Amino acid sequence: MKIPLIQLLVGDSLSDCLKTPPYTFGLLEWDSVFFGIPCAKASLLRTLSSKQWEDLKSNFRKCDFICIQNNDSNPENSVKIGQETSSFLADVNIQFKKKLTADPQISSWRNITISESLKYDDELIEIMNFKYSRFIDDEILRQRGGKEVYSNWLKNAFDKSGKYFAVHRDENNFVTGYLLFSFFEKNCTVELLNVKQGESGKGVGRHLIKTAESFAWERGMEEISVGTQIRNISAINFYNLTGFRQSGCHQIYHLWNKTPLKDMNE
Repeated sequence: MKIPLIQLLVGDSLSDCLKTPPYTFGLLEWDSVFFGIPCAKASLLRTLSSKQWEDLKSNFRKCDFICIQNNDSNPENSVKIGQETSSFLADVNIQFKKKLTADPQISSWRNITISESLKYDDELIEIMNFKYSRFIDDEILRQRGGKEVYSNWLKNAFDKSGKYFAVHRDENNFVTGYLLFSFFEKNCTVELLNVKQGESGKGVGRHLIKTAESFAWERGMEEISVGTQIRNISAINFYNLTGFRQSGCHQIYHLWNKTPLKDMNE
């Protein structure tokens, strides 16, 4: 999920600063408030030198919980993380992208509407069914409300400029699926895609994607991207079938410096 990240470190020399930063480290503001503990994120963007790794590790004690993202599952960084931290592999995030074109087959489907700043809708909350989540698999985060992360994500998107909902309703006007997406520069990002239980295999998800693609292309977007968990085989197959191609594979580690069991029981 996209959380505000304050970049604190960009390298260890002037020459490093002139290049793409080897890593970032910053406070996760939303997570810290939601889970009630200081949370941070470290993103390893390429292979870290020994000095860069030591510099990064010196920041790990600043928060109770650190999410470590190893971009492209870099094997050298994986060894450092595994041998020199007590973190565990919580997820492998698979990224997909697709170029948008003026394909005449990309068109709006019946019973799908797109709205920006959609008003709060209980129906969208009620049909949520996200089986795979590192916020649930991590027992500490689960006990601190991890099961509610996606519902809060959805609630925070209502009534918000720049957040678009594609919603499909059946002949009785009941919601059967929705897609939450947003734009950044020339990219359309799929944030959440959910189809009501019992409606899978009927084309709802596929047409929600196609409708969003058409909407995005008409507004000058050049590509559409989405991420999912490596264990979510059905989602991976779905995105492959709808024309997406894998563009990234990032390991996500969870590092706990302090297990807040006392806080959880209060």
